[in-house]
Formats: sequence, C-alpha cells, structure tokens
Amino acid sequence: MTDDEVVPPPGLEDRVVSTLRERGLLRDAAPRNVSPRWVWPAAIAAGLLLFAGGFTLGRAPRPAPDLPRYTLLLYEGPEFNRAGTRESELVAEYSGWARELADRGRLVAGEKLSTQGWALGSAAADRRDPSGLFIIAARSDDEALSIARSCPHLRHGGTVLLRAIDPT
Repeated sequence: MTDDEVVPPPGLEDRVVSTLRERGLLRDAAPRNVSPRWVWPAAIAAGLLLFAGGFTLGRAPRPAPDLPRYTLLLYEGPEFNRAGTRESELVAEYSGWARELADRGRLVAGEKLSTQGWALGSAAADRRDPSGLFIIAARSDDEALSIARSCPHLRHGGTVLLRAIDPT
C-alpha cells in the first residue's frame, strides 16, 4: 500500500451490502453449482450469433487506406430543424445516409457530439460548437463535396463544414 491510498473504514462493505439488500437492490446469488437446462443451448446460440455478426462486419466494405479522408463537421444554427422533426426521425435519417456511405466504402466514422465540452486556448471565446461529425473517404475533393452536399443535415437547415484531413 502506498501513502496516497485511502483505506475504507472497517465494516463499510458489510454496511453497504446490508443497506442495498434492505432496499431491494441486491439479492443473494443463486447457488453456483445449479444451472438451468437452457444455459448451455443459450450460450451456444449466443456464440453462433456473435460469430455470424463478426463475420458480417468483417465482410462490410471498408474505405481503402490510400483514399484521402475528410471530416464533415455539423453545426446547428437558428434555422436548424425549423420543421420540428423528432430527434428519433433525424437519427434514423442520418443513420440511413451513413449506412449507404458505409455500403459504398466511404464512411470511416460518424458520431453525434455531446453538448458538454471544453474550450481551450486563446480563441476559445470565438468558437462555434459542432453538433456532430462524420469522417469519410473519397477519391477526390469533388467526390467529398458531393458526399457533403448529400448530408441530411443540410436539408434540416444545418451547416456542414468539409475539411480535408492531412495525412500524417
């Protein structure tokens, strides 16, 4: 044990377990040597599903490593989603678009960004926060622009900033 380690008081674990049991948040474990008849067939089925899923993912088109990569930064301004489309519908639309790019081997990654973030540096006060990003692979700037123009974010009043990624 090092000097900076904190040692919990004696009996803390017993008190926590007792309190959790009293509140119905913790149950006694089932005996370990008794297993229902369905455990082994379920484990085999789960293993087969994992194998099939991995096989399918392994066969999915991947962007060629030598293709230039670009980032699409998505911004939401006052005009974004004026129609009031539900977020679940937007997510479905963006996911379908991303799936189509992935099927063509053009999607590298895509994520919705949290509103939580930190601005560091001298220009931090001047920043605009992106709400999402996609990283794509394209043969040329023109193909990247074509992909960016097809982004559903534009149809909902958002802004897309396309930037080439310099290879390092």
